[in-house]
Amino acid sequence: MKDENKTKAQLIVELKALRRRVAELEKIEIHCLRMEERLKRELAERKQAEGKLKQDERKIRELAAAYVRAQEEERQWIALEVHDRLVQTLTAAFHQLQAFKSMPQAEPDSIVREVATDAFNLVKDAISETRNIMKELYPETLAKFGLHPLIREELQHLEEETGFATGFTSNCQMRLPKDIETTFYRIFHEALLNVKKHAAGASKVTVHLNLNNGKAELMVEDNGTGFNVAAVQRKNKGPGGLESMLRRAEIIGGKVSIDSQPGQGTRVCVRIPLLLLTSKWD
Repeated sequence: MKDENKTKAQLIVELKALRRRVAELEKIEIHCLRMEERLKRELAERKQAEGKLKQDERKIRELAAAYVRAQEEERQWIALEVHDRLVQTLTAAFHQLQAFKSMPQAEPDSIVREVATDAFNLVKDAISETRNIMKELYPETLAKFGLHPLIREELQHLEEETGFATGFTSNCQMRLPKDIETTFYRIFHEALLNVKKHAAGASKVTVHLNLNNGKAELMVEDNGTGFNVAAVQRKNKGPGGLESMLRRAEIIGGKVSIDSQPGQGTRVCVRIPLLLLTSKWD
């Protein structure tokens, strides 16, 4: 009897120990399940981060490629402008001076003065065109005073040159970051060139510069005959034009929308988030 009681006591002790062991194992199992869930979450987060990193790397490569293309287009534009607006004029001046040099000494003074005057005027035109190109490449008004005076100045020149009616509105009362102002000016200038060259029947150009929902927005509108945007983009891939506008905005994280249909005029709108850029004018 005594041995039987002892055996029961031992079994009870062993059963309690077994229960404690089972409880410990259950705790270990719960801990392992939690660790497994945690590892799954960390793995999913890591995969998501890797995917985001790949997207960012791809975006950086795309922006770098766009920047290089924009630089090359800018160089092409400069080369074309120098050739069309300077080289031809200087070549004509050179021929005039050659003619002047080869004139016999007995040539009447009136003819000599005429040739010299023609050469003088050609060189004067070349100097004027050089200053115009320099102004287009780096307008001092933009650096000193900002977009508002420069937009008004160029619209005034457009009125004098073409007779177009122009308008300008803005709710922006501060200087924008340097990168945004420069990009806006380049796109605005390109839009005006396109109006002068291609907007048949246009008589009015309106420009709006606004700050809306954390974004800077520039809009250039004309009332010309309009065009098929997709067809023009497929056709014109050289320097300048619509592709240049799109690329300039893309480089600094902005977007350009071009709305136009035959007979309905054209609207060019550029939107750039302000928080992406902090560059300031010196």
